[in-house]
Amino acid sequence: MAEQGVFSDQQVECFDGIVKHLRISLKNCQFYSQDHPLYILSVNNLNSAIAKWLDREGPLNIGVAPDNLFPLGTLIREGDRNYAETAEYLHSRGVVSLSFQKGLTEQEIIHLISVVGQDYKSVIEKGGLAGQLDLCKHIQIKEIDYQTLLRSQSVSGPMDEDGVWQFLFDISRTSADDELPEDKTRFFVDFFSDVNRSVKTLNHVYREAMAKAQDEDTARSLKDAIVRICQNLEKKSDAEARELKVKLMQVISQLHPDLINILLEKTEARDDRFDLVESITRDFSESEIAEFIESLISSEDSFNENLLKVFDKLAPDSEKSSPLVAMVANKLFAKRIVNPDTLSTLQMSIREIFKKHPESNFMNQIYKITVDAVVNRKIDTLVYVARLSPLINKFVQSIEHDHLKKEELWLLLNILWLENDAQEFRKFTDKILELLPELIDGKDTVRIKEIVEFFTEKTRPEQRKDGEMLKEIRSGLGKITDPATIENLLLFVPDASRPDLEDIAYIFSRSGNGSAPQLVETYLNEKNRVNRNKYFFILMRLKKAVAVEVVRRLAHCEPEQVRDLLFILTHCAPQKAHLLAQKLFNHRSAQIRWEALNMFQIQNDHEIPTVFEMYKKEKHKGVQKQAARVLLASGKISVLDRLFRHNERSWFRRKALIELVEVCGQQQVSSARGHLKRLFLKKGIFKTRWRETLRVASLNSLAQMENDDTKEIIRQGKTDSNRRIREISEIILKLEEP
Repeated sequence: MAEQGVFSDQQVECFDGIVKHLRISLKNCQFYSQDHPLYILSVNNLNSAIAKWLDREGPLNIGVAPDNLFPLGTLIREGDRNYAETAEYLHSRGVVSLSFQKGLTEQEIIHLISVVGQDYKSVIEKGGLAGQLDLCKHIQIKEIDYQTLLRSQSVSGPMDEDGVWQFLFDISRTSADDELPEDKTRFFVDFFSDVNRSVKTLNHVYREAMAKAQDEDTARSLKDAIVRICQNLEKKSDAEARELKVKLMQVISQLHPDLINILLEKTEARDDRFDLVESITRDFSESEIAEFIESLISSEDSFNENLLKVFDKLAPDSEKSSPLVAMVANKLFAKRIVNPDTLSTLQMSIREIFKKHPESNFMNQIYKITVDAVVNRKIDTLVYVARLSPLINKFVQSIEHDHLKKEELWLLLNILWLENDAQEFRKFTDKILELLPELIDGKDTVRIKEIVEFFTEKTRPEQRKDGEMLKEIRSGLGKITDPATIENLLLFVPDASRPDLEDIAYIFSRSGNGSAPQLVETYLNEKNRVNRNKYFFILMRLKKAVAVEVVRRLAHCEPEQVRDLLFILTHCAPQKAHLLAQKLFNHRSAQIRWEALNMFQIQNDHEIPTVFEMYKKEKHKGVQKQAARVLLASGKISVLDRLFRHNERSWFRRKALIELVEVCGQQQVSSARGHLKRLFLKKGIFKTRWRETLRVASLNSLAQMENDDTKEIIRQGKTDSNRRIREISEIILKLEEP
């Protein structure tokens, strides 16, 4: 458990994940509706990250400062952008601390993000955040008075934010023909030389303006100031101007996305349209512009509409955009090559924007490089990638067999999760089907399970409500779990580990085509006991489907298979097996009747007459003996008495009586001692071999029941007039000696 001031590397990593996904969720809340797949995904990731902490460490309290977050009151990161941006966002809404308790639900997280993600004006109108979270029992939020927060001043240097803003506002009002005063030039140089401070100050000014619904005016004034500064820089020496422009671009790249969008629009100045982008980037290399674009994408952890607008302004024509796209993609791959999951998230967002803006030259190219290169490795795509982006081509080739397969599958499943068009869903399902043979060849049950799990559990409710989409989902599952796939998975079983068996059992249990027939057939044909146990393990995960298949087979199976089938059915559906056994009592095959009795147990008095009637009519001695066992196992004295009475009445049932006596001994039916003693002591008028056999059987059965009374009878046998009785009694007594 984490202690204040003491954090392990694992705990720091876990909290880093929480901050990252909290920041992404808050950003996505601004760009997407709550039912948008990317928004849902970001909230799911946040919920998982917090749940991971709660499970390992217990309750989490996060202190919120203007520029940092403090888990359990501890400073663990300083100057980290994720921490700073998230802290600034929460602090601007008056949040002092945020606490999460065990039992937290995803719905509570969704509500938290929707509340915290409101615009400033809404938060003020609703009296803050805490009152809107009353229903979130596992989330606590502390906040200060919002109006007090807006009036507070945060000094970050020799001049507070109000002073900085006034200075920039004054610059924006100067004429482009006038030389900027030395003090204003020096202020500009000093202010933008500290990139982090500049970003923090300008973002804070912009957020306060948003709170007062003055964001557009503020952004325009800030833009005018930067335009005026750039116009002044054009009069400076190349080296000095370039250095300041680099700093300015670094600052712009970290501003609020809406603010960046406004800043990069063309501006009216002196009856001409002044192009701020062209002015700043005129002397920049393509690599530097690509670095700027990549930093914007990386900071957002996804691609959105604002970033597309920025790129279109930086590279409006295809001649300039083609090499830039390749450079941007190279930098993205270089930074994310060790993190396929992050790359997949980016690819998903790129595809989402590409679908909305297929006319965009940039989107066509970035999609082809980052998505198409992985999903559609066709000749034309690979040639394009190899020509434009050597690093990406190297990336694709270097992880062709392992990581790329995992990345490709992850990307395809996420694309399917986002898809709302049935035809597109089918197209990308076909891409997954193309991967399936390689997964089977590699015995990759984990990946195959992930595919099946998606189609059965992970598609969105909106997709399943659409008739055409539901049809494609079911069709895809059927193709993925077709008989050929099931047959291949059955071949894996003998060498499978326990986790592999769990995966295979899951796949079979969700099989769209039904895997029970093939599974039961394989079990029946398997002779190796160890392998049989593995197949039986899977059978027990498909009880309902297997029971149906077993009942179907029992209607026409060979007698030698009945034992195995009834064994399976007894474990899968005991009551169904019980009823089916009664039905088989009348089967023409004696072996099947015997097997039915072998697994049958009388459950109530109403079943006794049926079994007793079978016992009386049965011609096969082995089956009749089995019926006697079933009746004796009921434990009913009345049934026992009836059995002996029935067999003693007729001379023709003497063999059945001997078998009944033997069964009583084998099953140690203690309640039969009276009958056995009576039959042993009863001496007929004539000494017959049958009478001797009956008395010997009674003596042996009594010997199997440890009782003082039975021992006394055995001792009496030592002096019996029958030599065989004397010999057997002697042997029994000697065997019991210590």
